[in-house]
Amino acid sequence: MTFAGIDYSNHLQNLENITDENDYADFCLVFPCEWYSLDLVKSLVKAIDKEITLTYAYVCFLPDDYDINSERPVKKTLFTVSSSVTQEDIELRNNMKKLNCGFIPKNYPINFYNDKQLESIDKNVEVIEVEEKISDGLTLITYTIS
Repeated sequence: MTFAGIDYSNHLQNLENITDENDYADFCLVFPCEWYSLDLVKSLVKAIDKEITLTYAYVCFLPDDYDINSERPVKKTLFTVSSSVTQEDIELRNNMKKLNCGFIPKNYPINFYNDKQLESIDKNVEVIEVEEKISDGLTLITYTIS
């Protein structure tokens, strides 16, 4: 089944004390792989970044039976649909507030890094195919992921 949708989550809605250390929101745009082009993604990121300043963005390609948030297979039973969450997932989620400090959750094939993240990547180790400034705060970096 091919579909497109938007998944938006804002953990701030669940916080009692909002500070600079925990104020972020994230959203996910899902569309069929046949729609994908790097030019389309760059255009979307540029348009979104004009309206709301993006700190970080990435593109990943997942099979149809994967959960977009955990990036793991969805388990289906007769009455339920579920995906596992590990301690690593919880730690990753807690570190998302450090994106402006250079934290990189994971290297995806297509990444839009902020300036601090650019400083923290090791360009001698990673194979960078494209490096292009998208806006004042974001640079496109693509990797060959084996």
